[in-house]
Amino acid sequence: MIRIEKRHKIKKIKRYREKFDFLKRFKKVFSNRRKNNNLSDRVKKKIAARIWQNKLRKNYMDICIITWSEGFYDNYMKILKGETVIYYGEDYNIISCENEDFALELNYGLSKENRVYLRKKGDKIYTIPDCSSAFKYDYTYIPVEFNIDQIKRITVTNPEIKEITVEEVVLEWMLTSNFKDYCTSIEEYKKLLARNIYYISEERLNENIEKKFIELFSKNEGKIEEIDSSECEIINVYLENGNIWKAFLRKDDDIYLNTGLSVTVKI
Repeated sequence: MIRIEKRHKIKKIKRYREKFDFLKRFKKVFSNRRKNNNLSDRVKKKIAARIWQNKLRKNYMDICIITWSEGFYDNYMKILKGETVIYYGEDYNIISCENEDFALELNYGLSKENRVYLRKKGDKIYTIPDCSSAFKYDYTYIPVEFNIDQIKRITVTNPEIKEITVEEVVLEWMLTSNFKDYCTSIEEYKKLLARNIYYISEERLNENIEKKFIELFSKNEGKIEEIDSSECEIINVYLENGNIWKAFLRKDDDIYLNTGLSVTVKI
């Protein structure tokens, strides 16, 4: 009888131990799952934070630079602004320098190269049209804004870049009109563009249009400012050739040049 009771006790103890071991293993597995879930949450939060930071960044963060090699000596580069091709070709063809003035030869995915000079303000680098070619019918210009790391990747150097001037901001702004004509100089281009404007969606600018724009195109003094175009209202300029130029930004009572970059000048 005593032996039978002992056997029952032993079996009972074994069952308790098995149950205890099972619960212990279950808690361990559950605890690991919780840790993994927490880790996943942390990763998700980190990714979300990076996405948010990227959203806060401006134009230059739209830039994507892709490099690759074909064979031993052929190195290629593709630069995108959003979905627009800025450059496509061999990497050494993009860089040029004239009189110690650093420039890029952008082809916009085509065969023709269009020289733009690099200018800086703060930690941002801007492309400025080449004044000696900007007036030509086949010259193409798209505003592009880089950061210094992107320029280093393109040039594989740390080039000396000049500060941007008011005159260069105005030239860049003028080229965003996409106006084309067979001109022989930048001065002729200015006159023909001013003559081609017939209406502006802002009453304050709608008088003596040709004279007003000739003066604006010759502007070389003022303060270069940074502006968030998403916080502004666009003022359209209507051309005789049918184009609509989103030429100005209105913020409160102030009017600025809509350069397509983060730098501007108040008029």
